Amino acid sequence: MPKTVTNLRTRMKVIKLSKIRIGVSNISESVTLESMKKRPAIQKLEPAAPLVSPDTSKNPALGHLLLKDLVEIFKAEKVPYLRTRDLIAGLSTDLAKPWASYFRGFAITPRQLSSLLAPYGVTSCSLYYKLGNAKGFRKQAVISAYRSLKLKQKKSVQPLA
Repeated sequence: MPKTVTNLRTRMKVIKLSKIRIGVSNISESVTLESMKKRPAIQKLEPAAPLVSPDTSKNPALGHLLLKDLVEIFKAEKVPYLRTRDLIAGLSTDLAKPWASYFRGFAITPRQLSSLLAPYGVTSCSLYYKLGNAKGFRKQAVISAYRSLKLKQKKSVQPLA
C-alpha cells in the first residue's frame, strides 16, 4: 500500500477519535490512538444508585419512592394511562434514583415494576391503541394508591403530647 494511503487512513482514525472528548471540569482532552494505547482499559461503570433488594417487604421505602416517581411521571405527561415501557423509560432517566440500575446494573423490568406495585393494589391493565395493544398502568390507580399511602403515613405519625 502506498505511504500516502496509509497516512490518510491513520489521519482519518485520529480525526474520528478526536471527536470523542473527555471532560475534566472545563478542560477537555482529545483522544488519539497513541493516548488510548497508554491508558488503562476502561472499567465497567458502577451503578449511580446503590443496589437494592427487589423485595418490598425488606425495603418498604422502595415502594413508596416508586409510587412518588410514578405520580411525578403521570403529572408531567398529563395522560390518563401510560404503557409499561414508557413508564420504565421515564423512571430510568434519572440516574440518581435506583430504577436505572435496579437489578445488576440494568433498568427495572416490567415484572419487577408490577411486583413492587402489587402491595399497594396497583395492577397493570390492557391498553388499546389504534396501532395495537399494550400493557400499562392507569393514572387514577397510581394516584389513589399514593394518596392512601400518604394518609397512612400521616395517621401513623402522631405528635407527642
